[in-house]
Amino acid sequence: MRDYEVIVIVDSNQTESTAGKDEIEAILKKRKAEVVHNEDWGKRKLFHPPKGTSHGVFHYFKMKSDPAAIAQINADLKVNQSVLKSMANDINRVILVGRLTRDPELKSTNSGSYFCRFALASNRSIYRKDQDPKEEVGFFDCVAWGKQAEVISKYVQKGRRVGIDGSLRFSSWENAEGKKQSKVEVFVENFQFLDPKGADRAPTQSFDDDMAMGAVKSTSSAGDIDTMSDDDIPF
Repeated sequence: MRDYEVIVIVDSNQTESTAGKDEIEAILKKRKAEVVHNEDWGKRKLFHPPKGTSHGVFHYFKMKSDPAAIAQINADLKVNQSVLKSMANDINRVILVGRLTRDPELKSTNSGSYFCRFALASNRSIYRKDQDPKEEVGFFDCVAWGKQAEVISKYVQKGRRVGIDGSLRFSSWENAEGKKQSKVEVFVENFQFLDPKGADRAPTQSFDDDMAMGAVKSTSSAGDIDTMSDDDIPF
């Protein structure tokens, strides 16, 4: 059994708040999930409402469940007429905006798959009471695959500003001495140029993200890596 958090949005036009909550609990219990905590977050306006409604009733559940049952729980909630949206999966999502700390390096595996590694520096401001804001810099290793890797290596250099959308991937391998090594990287699924068109290097002043040159979506998937042989592991 694993811990999960479930957020379910119920159509406020079709059911009362308590009725929707009871209906959801019945679905979870049917799949042998143990509800350890629940909260009614009330009726709220939807940012992207489906046709015919503008508000939804939000319900939060913390539960213990067999991981194998999660897909069926999601399916049960999806076919329920009163449920607008539900989420019972783990979340692994990364969104970054920053500048490259080094030029991208394009390589290929023994099977001919291209991949590109680079590092991204991203600033954030930390605000504390009665103190001036402080800047903190985070450094993130990233990897892109396929056509996307070729585009990044060709058009992006050290200092350029990009937006990254992807997920964290954990890799482990044995080095030449037989010692186990591991690494966590951002697996790039989408990226966008954020420098003004024609800029040779990232300018020192800030600029509007609306000046972005364009976006490229990954042509690779998790399956591309899962099916690699040991000889293809790029370390």
